[in-house]
Amino acid sequence: MTETPATDDVANLVEIQGEGPCRKRMKVEVPIEVVADEFSASFKQLRDTVQFPGFRKGKTPIALLRSRFSKQIDGDVRQELLRKAFGAEVERAKLRVLGSPEFDNIELKEGAPFTFEVIFDVEPSFDTPKYKGIEVEMRPVEVSKADVDGELKSLLDQFATAEPIEIEEMGENDLAIVDLAVIDSDGNSAFDRPEVMLKIGHDHVDNIDVEGLGKRLCEAKADETLDFEIQVPDDFPKEEFRGKAATLRAVLRDAKRTRVPEIDEDFLAKIGVESEEKLREELEKGIEQRRRIREEQRQEEKLIEKITSTIEMELPASLVEERKKNITMSTRFRLMQEGKSEEEVEASLDDDTSAEEEAREELRRLFILERIVNEEKVLVTEDEVLNRLAAIARSYQKPLDQVVEDYRSKGMLGELRNGMRREKARTLVRKKAKAVEADG
Repeated sequence: MTETPATDDVANLVEIQGEGPCRKRMKVEVPIEVVADEFSASFKQLRDTVQFPGFRKGKTPIALLRSRFSKQIDGDVRQELLRKAFGAEVERAKLRVLGSPEFDNIELKEGAPFTFEVIFDVEPSFDTPKYKGIEVEMRPVEVSKADVDGELKSLLDQFATAEPIEIEEMGENDLAIVDLAVIDSDGNSAFDRPEVMLKIGHDHVDNIDVEGLGKRLCEAKADETLDFEIQVPDDFPKEEFRGKAATLRAVLRDAKRTRVPEIDEDFLAKIGVESEEKLREELEKGIEQRRRIREEQRQEEKLIEKITSTIEMELPASLVEERKKNITMSTRFRLMQEGKSEEEVEASLDDDTSAEEEAREELRRLFILERIVNEEKVLVTEDEVLNRLAAIARSYQKPLDQVVEDYRSKGMLGELRNGMRREKARTLVRKKAKAVEADG
């Protein structure tokens, strides 16, 4: 416990006690004179804005104002003194407050000192770790001709078209257009989908294996109905059908064949490239850039792991619990997306003890990166924030103005900026690392 006189005129008695890891309780007393001055200033401000019958504006007696507005003035004075006194003491004690403080035992009365207590979390205390000159393995970034060929094939596939063919011509890699249904032994429909496109040679529908599907479709005639005995998988979205024997019914409606464009003048003009050689160069550069970014991210991850492993720190229990809840919520959502039942999800979460350690690891990294940000005075400009918001707008296909307003109205601009500062800190750590060649 520490007890110190304040260094300014706001408060004259402060006690700060530990309430647990990174948690403090502050007891504050504001002297009578400061309370009186705050009441006087509030009443004068009110008198300048309120006009009563029979009195000129600014001339209403304080006693009259007190009788009519005492509750409002008490609230205003209370909030202003809490803000000033707590802010001044936090600054004096050089504490970095996390989250929202909880005020308690607030006692305010004219003619008496103002007293209150406040409980709050603070940033962990730890020695700044070494983050310069750390060794990190540097892996070469290479792009082969086969990589470029594969990228080119993917690009051509994006411009491919599905053109109608006669059903009798359908073969490997062609597309069968079918009406699909899955029906259990009691006649209940698990799903019913018209005009589904199935690729011949891929004998499955979603994650349901269907033996002989492609072969029988190639042998079928238009509008012919084909039945296949299947086993509904355990992760099927509708729980009541999981594990059941069922019938997959396919009615063949049409057939199509994928036409991949030739690399000719028309195609090159469509994508805005002069020649096939130039196209290959650009594809190679794109592959190299993506792989270089992944390699840089891998190096940064390894470096942050090394730095974090050297530091022990206490963490605010409230932040650990909040982050743990977020991790658990994300895990629950992922499991439900995979088709797990509520019982299976809860059982899996009960067996998973990693959420708390994951939460602690994330928070340790966050505080270490924040320390590096402050040590290096890392800044993010308004233009950089706007460029990031523009990228977000493009990814969600929304107008930039709408995205900016969403972030501003939801109070997310600060966290966006802080996240960008931490990204810069990771880059800084990598650039100041000692890169060593990978063995072999």
